[in-house]
Amino acid sequence: MEDVLKKIHALLEPLLEDTDLFIVSLKIKPINNIKIFLDADSGLSIEKCVAVNRKLHAQMEAEQMFPDGDDIEGMLKEVNDDRLVLEVKILKKKETTTVEIPFTDIKKIVVQIIF
Repeated sequence: MEDVLKKIHALLEPLLEDTDLFIVSLKIKPINNIKIFLDADSGLSIEKCVAVNRKLHAQMEAEQMFPDGDDIEGMLKEVNDDRLVLEVKILKKKETTTVEIPFTDIKKIVVQIIF
């Protein structure tokens, strides 16, 4: 989460250059709910917030910081202290690949038992 906050801060700072806006605080919840607290010397209007929000959102989309979150389905191969390893079948290419997923990126796990 700390890395994501640093990246958001790095994207946000250039947007605030040449303005009287400044960052008060940045927070992120585990569900990727980002809270950005800004202020301005001349007052912070809704229009200024909307403009910053739209520009930041476009940059975050370009950086693909939060991909669409496609569900990944695979066979569990390994579990470590901070991640799990899945063997995933790519249906379109008819291949299998190994995917490592950090626990911090996992929102929900559904176990399917195969007999």
